Amino acid sequence: MRSGYFVAYENAKPDARVLVYRGKNFLWVSPTVEADSTLNRRDLSVALAKEILAQPSFSSSADAQDYVNQIRDVVEQVKP
Repeated sequence: MRSGYFVAYENAKPDARVLVYRGKNFLWVSPTVEADSTLNRRDLSVALAKEILAQPSFSSSADAQDYVNQIRDVVEQVKP
């Protein structure tokens, strides 16, 4: 199952990177990393961190990347 994309953390650590994955876990097939956002969990507000925990899904890589870019814009706006 390689269709579909989702955004998730690479692991459960506080400094985990936010990644775009392609596919889902299905039998012996694991999702593959499509893109690294350069964001990490520490960059995000509590609300955004929870959004990523929900692993939002998208029909295309471009849509997933647009979502990540919107998050990056929010993070950049709140940086001192």
